[in-house]
Amino acid sequence: MNMKGAKQPLFVPDSMYLARIAVASRSTSRWTTRPACWPERSRDAQRDPFSPLHRRTVFIGNLTDAEAPKRVLVVGGSGRVGGAVVEQIVRLAQRRGVANKLLIDIGGRNQRRGDQTLQRLGQRLHSLTERSILRNHVQLNWVQDDFPELVSLLCQYDLVVHTAGPFQNRGRNAGRLLEACMLAGVNYQDVADDMHHAETCRVQHADAAQRAGITAWISTGIYPGISNLMAADLMSRLPGCSDEQRSACERGIEFSYFTAGSGGAGATILSATYLLLAEPVYTVRNGVLQWRPAYSDPRRVDFGIECGGQRTTYLLNLPEVRSAHSVYGVEHAEARFGTAPALWNGLMWCMARFLPPAILRERMAGITVASLPFVRLVDWLVGARTAVRVDCWQRGEQTRASYHDYFLYVHERLTDAVGECTAAFALARIFPEALGITVPFIPGVWYPEEVFQTAACRDALMGLVQTNALRWEPFSRDSDQSRRTARLVRSQCTKVRNWCAKQTESLHGTADVFGTCSIPNRSVPGT
Repeated sequence: MNMKGAKQPLFVPDSMYLARIAVASRSTSRWTTRPACWPERSRDAQRDPFSPLHRRTVFIGNLTDAEAPKRVLVVGGSGRVGGAVVEQIVRLAQRRGVANKLLIDIGGRNQRRGDQTLQRLGQRLHSLTERSILRNHVQLNWVQDDFPELVSLLCQYDLVVHTAGPFQNRGRNAGRLLEACMLAGVNYQDVADDMHHAETCRVQHADAAQRAGITAWISTGIYPGISNLMAADLMSRLPGCSDEQRSACERGIEFSYFTAGSGGAGATILSATYLLLAEPVYTVRNGVLQWRPAYSDPRRVDFGIECGGQRTTYLLNLPEVRSAHSVYGVEHAEARFGTAPALWNGLMWCMARFLPPAILRERMAGITVASLPFVRLVDWLVGARTAVRVDCWQRGEQTRASYHDYFLYVHERLTDAVGECTAAFALARIFPEALGITVPFIPGVWYPEEVFQTAACRDALMGLVQTNALRWEPFSRDSDQSRRTARLVRSQCTKVRNWCAKQTESLHGTADVFGTCSIPNRSVPGT
């Protein structure tokens, strides 16, 4: 409802809405959009009673604005990743006791698909309280919709979560939804895995976000997202270098990712991966920026027994490398990705080498549709398990001390992991007290490690994520001393095995080699 010429209240409640607040049952009420006759937020935000910069108290029945439920719009919520984000936000809100303070709409281009998503989520959510959080499907196209109408639509929300990938190859539209959120005075969050998108948001919109008084958290999925906080946690544990030693102290961060098949994400992750194959890779080596070919420099990385041990990974252009370089000033930074079966790695290596980047960018949709049936078959065979490993190391030339720490996170299914990680960030933004997370409200555009700077807030957020992890190994020190000890043990074991073999040969196989080696009074040369 939008009556022109008359100033509208914040929203129009009805009896069903008040019943929703009282007993957490489904409401059919509608919030009104911001009329065009209201002052512009950017010009008159301080005097505008409906501006987020002006703390208002609007009484609605027996409720104040501070007690009204928070409204969240998940753009792309009808997709696989977006649907997982919606479901995990609802489940996390229920576990943390804030389900009766939250309402969620999903936004997308296809009304029928959106209604089907709401119906499917309603069947997966068992309690009445959880189902009452889900509201409506809002039909929108954030790329093509009229910009003033898009801004007017977003005014009614407290947070917009952007999950409509792929984020690659967006061009001028990379920050369009963020720009609309700034004009609407709504906080923004996305799961972007593209460096161009992330840097466009930071460089072009950071100052405007500060003036609008909103926070925009970018790249808040699993990787990037939680992987950024894993790196921040490791960097905080490394021994510090003094200003005098800093020039001779080298530090590095390596991000390594593994996903079986498509991780259950289907066409979205396929499109993103094909587009990333068309981009040169941002790497930092010896303090110098180097652009390397996509899917090059293979390296074996140990992802734990849950993922089959060591897997081959390749360089890929991801925004966490840029953020690690700019935030920590490390001399080495790179990101790698590998998949299973090995045939997929070979196919993507060939695509990166022999297909022109223009074909990958322009024919991405056709390539994705053509390969999707085979991808579904592969997913059924190999599963959808995913793993994130972050390695941080430090070397000092003067002290000859070396430290190598790593953080390992393994989850059964990629889409569920993305949903859980994004949900943790979203609820940390709108309900920090309920989650036990102290996050400063600083207007601007930020990477995750720039917001969660203290160990306490990182531990609180990652504690929400590790609940369903197959493996969560947050810290493992591997220093020079431990490596020397391991080499010494291996050397002594080799000497013992060689001595036992010689004793067996001298006795012509008549003695038990294990019994011979266990004689306490017999000396073993070199031990």
